[in-house]
Amino acid sequence: MKYNEKDKLYYDIVEDTEIYKKINPLAEEAAKLKLEKMGYTRETPNYILAFWNAKKDILKEFYDIDWKTPEELNKDIFFC
Repeated sequence: MKYNEKDKLYYDIVEDTEIYKKINPLAEEAAKLKLEKMGYTRETPNYILAFWNAKKDILKEFYDIDWKTPEELNKDIFFC
């Protein structure tokens, strides 16, 4: 876990790796498509939480990357 001074949030250090940087756009697109198929839109309440969880699942299942979501690392912040 690392702290981002600009955003004032902790983030997973895996985000600093080259493989994550390369895979992240693919995982994010797959997460968006997964949520779309489930009927989610950006206006759906708690969309970001569902997006992070979908992305986490995709990173683990397809790339064997254990990524912790911002929600997991910033327990004192309410994300919606």
